[in-house]
Amino acid sequence: MEGNHLGHLADSLLLASGKLQVLCYKADIEAALRTKDMAGFQLLDLHDFPGQGTALVGVLDAFWDEKGYVTADEFQEFNSETVPLARLAKRIFMNNETLKAVVEVAHYGERPLNDIIPTWELSDKNGVSYAKGEFLKQTFP
Repeated sequence: MEGNHLGHLADSLLLASGKLQVLCYKADIEAALRTKDMAGFQLLDLHDFPGQGTALVGVLDAFWDEKGYVTADEFQEFNSETVPLARLAKRIFMNNETLKAVVEVAHYGERPLNDIIPTWELSDKNGVSYAKGEFLKQTFP
């Protein structure tokens, strides 16, 4: 990178590559969770593989430490025993369009979630709330 005068971008490019990796994992896992009758999924590995040559492929390093582009809590938002999911007609909306979504819950917990009133909120990264509400009481097996 230094030879091409890009060395100053190394940290930014590494971070961007890691964040893209997490977005790809998120898309794949959520697709699996939205698939009817899916019995589960398997990830090859979540940490870098240091044996027989090095494979820097994981969201964690070879010592199972975070690399700085996703925390365990962030990863658990889309890979947990209970995950809210939305089915959207498309992924990009303009500010003059109405967002319509079918909301589902993937629940693989030990016990059902009985008589739950799910709530929702649409907010920005600073926590400014634009809309919120609740769904009808329901049970998630």
